[in-house]
Amino acid sequence: NLPRLWLSDSQMRAIMWVMKEIGGRDVPSLDTLCQVQEKLRKTTAISSTKYKSAQGNIFYVNDIKQQIAEDFSNPLIRPHLQLYPEDTPNRMSETWHAAKMCKEIQVDQLSPIVAVGSKHFYINELARCHDG
Repeated sequence: NLPRLWLSDSQMRAIMWVMKEIGGRDVPSLDTLCQVQEKLRKTTAISSTKYKSAQGNIFYVNDIKQQIAEDFSNPLIRPHLQLYPEDTPNRMSETWHAAKMCKEIQVDQLSPIVAVGSKHFYINELARCHDG
């Protein structure tokens, strides 16, 4: 099962029955499948830490390092991650367009590159001006 798409035991039994009926080999029992799923959840899921607020509310916090590592390792997500601030003088629709990232934060707290249009420049890199 997918974490967001739970199937009941009776649904899983029906799926496994169909798999056996159409000639599937090595179809596991429901207990074996549940054990494997639990083991996979423990080894691959992002861990959440349970907290209780002063008002008694229960909430969970995920490990940000795990989440970032998972995003970088996912080939479907990685190409869409925006890592560098972008100088866009006439618009600001994304967090990386913000003037604060480009002008107000100390250079040593940012990424080593800034994007200006389709060009990328390293921070504090020597550059030659067009006029000599």
